[in-house]
Amino acid sequence: MVPRGFVVAMNGAIARGSHSLASRRSPAIGQWLIVSRWGRLGEYLMISLTGVVTEPTLEADAIAPTGLSPMTTFFGVLIRESSGGPSFFRLNGRLPSGVLVAGSFQPANGYVRIWVTEKTLSLVAYGEHLRFADLRGGEGSAPADNSLPDDGGREAGGWLIRATRRPWLGELCPA
Repeated sequence: MVPRGFVVAMNGAIARGSHSLASRRSPAIGQWLIVSRWGRLGEYLMISLTGVVTEPTLEADAIAPTGLSPMTTFFGVLIRESSGGPSFFRLNGRLPSGVLVAGSFQPANGYVRIWVTEKTLSLVAYGEHLRFADLRGGEGSAPADNSLPDDGGREAGGWLIRATRRPWLGELCPA
């Protein structure tokens, strides 16, 4: 079962473009992520991009660098969970009242699947950037932080993240 509370570093492979069509995705770029789950019932999930580049295929015993900090953060809410199976979260375009996130909040539509295998957390997240103008319905609103720049394709706002937990000095994960 996926722990209901944790803060971990993950080695992520991020591809821009269509999350459903591999032929429309850019090559994956490695980046360290900070992933955290919290809430009374573990109902909230944050995926934070740190801007620290890495190889997306690091060895399983590779250690995350110290000093990672969130730059851009996606926020999700639990939609389904089973004992012994994966947990599924829906990425949101808005933060619930009273919820603050570390880094710059990036509104997104999408889904996250997170699971445990051999004592390692892994996740797959896919989604699409939203702009503040889309949320407010007005022209000229400031755009959201966009740390995953457009690739010029028809589905330029789409992205896919695959990530695996790596040991990190800053982690908090109950055994």
